[in-house]
Amino acid sequence: MASFSSDVMMADFVDQFKIQYTSPHDVYSILQQYIVPMDELIQWSYPVPHTDFKMGLYSCVRCNKRLERDQNGYLMLNGKCQFHPGTFNTTVKGGKEIFDCCFQPVPCVESYGHVASEEDYRGLKFESFHRAKAKASDGTYRTPRFFSMDTERVTVQGEGRRGQRPFELVLVDGMTLEKELDTPVGRDPRTQVIDYCTRFHTYDQEEVDAMQEKGMPYHRLLNVLTKSDLLKQNDILIGHDLVGDLKSLKMFHFNIIDTSLLFREKYGRKLSLSQLVKEELGLEFKAHVAENDAYASLFLVIDLLKKEHGVE
Repeated sequence: MASFSSDVMMADFVDQFKIQYTSPHDVYSILQQYIVPMDELIQWSYPVPHTDFKMGLYSCVRCNKRLERDQNGYLMLNGKCQFHPGTFNTTVKGGKEIFDCCFQPVPCVESYGHVASEEDYRGLKFESFHRAKAKASDGTYRTPRFFSMDTERVTVQGEGRRGQRPFELVLVDGMTLEKELDTPVGRDPRTQVIDYCTRFHTYDQEEVDAMQEKGMPYHRLLNVLTKSDLLKQNDILIGHDLVGDLKSLKMFHFNIIDTSLLFREKYGRKLSLSQLVKEELGLEFKAHVAENDAYASLFLVIDLLKKEHGVE
């Protein structure tokens, strides 16, 4: 079960982090050096279209079960995933390997979804994925912008497939620090929720159901993100490990600043967003709420720009 130790909302610190004097053009120019290169997007399992689709066997990185793909490249997720979350530290006691997350040898977390080795989405055909337009509706190129984004998700099943879908999405403009999107997301009636993933966010089952009941239809949200003038291909998306967010939205975007990669430790270990915010900004906040996580990742990057590049 995730631990949420503070009720602090990151939006309360907007005035502290808002960029006042540096122009949007100059800020965007500086941010470009922190965009994750394409080869690293592939390495870290971001959805990137590939032509090297191959059938084959893969293993789940959490429970080590063998997984197969169907003829379209989608994982055939048979059986539950039982694993120890986020830990590799063990001790041997009584001849058994004891994990430091629960001090037991038996897996302490159960999920309906597996995670293939390196996600192996590089083998997917991505027929149903979408990408924002390059030009505005009037056929012109507008000045690039930067945003932060976060989603909270559940695992659904329908039409013979399983996968994650968002039930909440927040998109924040990096210059104004205003929310461009703040919406619950409706559930596709062709699917059913099989795992509410309550261990990964702060909402209970009833709250998720209520949000999905009143939420913006998923396909309408995708149209707003990829077919309106809100987000364009040259815009920069900032977030903490946006892999799952983009996959759940079935969306490509290649100008990514990933704070889980940008602020890695010396030997490459990723830190949680809560830990980074505490270490870099001296703040504790209520994590795993889309609004808070979107602002938190954005504030980390803005703080870096102010310290390293004199942005004001």
